[in-house]
Amino acid sequence: MERLSASLRLHRLDKGQDLRRLGRTDIVDVLQRMAYLQEQGSLSVDGRYKAVTRCRQVLRRMRSLGFTGSGHLLDGLAGDFVLRSEDIPGRGGRL
Repeated sequence: MERLSASLRLHRLDKGQDLRRLGRTDIVDVLQRMAYLQEQGSLSVDGRYKAVTRCRQVLRRMRSLGFTGSGHLLDGLAGDFVLRSEDIPGRGGRL
């Protein structure tokens, strides 16, 4: 989640604060950022894999607990702000 937050702060004018404006493009941005960091040697293959899978788990869990419902913590979060199975990099480091 730390890398997702960092990517939102880096790529968005609103720093990711307006949940209604987050979407698939923001997910793609964080995935590309992690791939770049891996290529630069700042993030290991395993670190990238774990970061993506953990973020996916947390987002799925928040949805399953109803946090995206009306009046809740993540009210307004778009349905496409999600990590898909095809977003998970292989242990070899490639999508």
